[in-house]
Amino acid sequence: MKKYMLVTVMMIACGLLLAVGGCKTKLPAGDVDINRNFAPEIAVLKDPNISTSSLDKYNAACVIAENVDFSYLRDTASMEAIFNPKDASVGTFEGNDFVLYTFKYMNKSIQFRFSIDGTTIISASVKKSE
Repeated sequence: MKKYMLVTVMMIACGLLLAVGGCKTKLPAGDVDINRNFAPEIAVLKDPNISTSSLDKYNAACVIAENVDFSYLRDTASMEAIFNPKDASVGTFEGNDFVLYTFKYMNKSIQFRFSIDGTTIISASVKKSE
């Protein structure tokens, strides 16, 4: 009986490891594949004629947030390759400069926050609320 219990536990553990290992990973920001894989979403985000409060920009931002890991982003040029600089809110908080991109639709929003020092990105975070 103990032998079968041990085998069952081992099979469950292996199954869990395979499930976790097969999970989708995010592309690091700055990767050249981002521009190719998410060209339609980036085109929407960069379009100055589409409001940041539109469903199109909100959906495009959600796709980017789900598939891109911004913790690898190091320069503002890579950030501007994804987002339209005119959609940014720029400011200073507790002595650190930041750039915010906020996309809203009805009562949902998604916000990309980048702490910067000149043209270097110090940290990045994505916050989604529904």
